[in-house]
Amino acid sequence: MISIGVCKKPHGVGGELKVQIDAEYVAGFLESKVLFIGWQGKEVPYFIENIRAGHDIFVKLEDLDTREAAAVLAGKEIFLREEDLQFAPADPDEDDPEAWIGYQLWDVEHGLIGAIEDVVEYPQQIMAVLTYQGREILIPLNEHLIEAVDLDAQTLRMNLPTGLLEL
Repeated sequence: MISIGVCKKPHGVGGELKVQIDAEYVAGFLESKVLFIGWQGKEVPYFIENIRAGHDIFVKLEDLDTREAAAVLAGKEIFLREEDLQFAPADPDEDDPEAWIGYQLWDVEHGLIGAIEDVVEYPQQIMAVLTYQGREILIPLNEHLIEAVDLDAQTLRMNLPTGLLEL
């Protein structure tokens, strides 16, 4: 068994769960028919009824048909069998901002800003969420502001507009 992520909170009223899956295991998870959830020191099998993936990943498990039934699994670790992970780890993608979570963001004028903690999609704009000087800030991941993406060093070099960090 390989730990691939964690169950988050229930979504909606029909027993669907939001899950957080480690990036390298997403492809294998999306193809799975069964997953295992850590429960009292054991991995309990659950059959997957449906998976919806976008910015977030939601899974509907068989026999979990209410929000309350799904809530019991919140915070529990998710496992897959090693043989079910036949897919290669996801390659980092220079054009996929979701893959930049954890990257160090550098500005040409200010130097190191911090690590990208999350990527949030708003209408018209994708934003990186960082903590800078003790406060949470949003940086637009606009192609005109990005100077370079270094996949090996996991860095993103940007030329931020004057005053953006002071907002």
